[in-house]
Amino acid sequence: MLLNANGFKEFVKAAFRDPRNVSTIFPSQKFLAKALIQHAGIKKGDHVLELGCGSGAITRYIMEKRAHIGEYTGVEIDEELVEYLKYTFKGEKFLNVSADKLHDQIPDGSMDVVICSLPWTLFAGKLQEGITDEIYRVLKPGGRFTTYLCIHSLTYPGAPRAKKIFKRNFSDFQKRESIARNIPPANVYLGIK
Repeated sequence: MLLNANGFKEFVKAAFRDPRNVSTIFPSQKFLAKALIQHAGIKKGDHVLELGCGSGAITRYIMEKRAHIGEYTGVEIDEELVEYLKYTFKGEKFLNVSADKLHDQIPDGSMDVVICSLPWTLFAGKLQEGITDEIYRVLKPGGRFTTYLCIHSLTYPGAPRAKKIFKRNFSDFQKRESIARNIPPANVYLGIK
């Protein structure tokens, strides 16, 4: 199991508290986490923004590169998970805010990489657009955006809509890899500002 028992327990509790913001009761596994990070191409000194930290399943692997990262900021909408993250990853910056409302928290063009674990297919189009606009705003020119869509949800109306929004905003936005070993399996995507 990727997380300790407390991390898994915190994630499941959040899924039951607000299933609209957590698409599965399983945290991302290491295969998906490592693929997102690899495709993000984190370089020495990069400023990294993680959206939808959950209980830290992907954060844990980002922290393996912490010595090379210039700045890390995590965003999570669930207040209890933010407290858990602050306790688990002491000294790191975590914001308790919706990913479409970052304008007061993160300056324009300040991030090199955005790694996103949000449940895109569960969101209405307006929220998808608002979050994508914020990702675009905070990225530097040439900045990289990685995210994933669970394969079982590709038939949901939110999936093609999200991909259309991403392609409109990011150059060369496309699927880079399928991760069958994740529960549930997922496709990893990358786009460049």
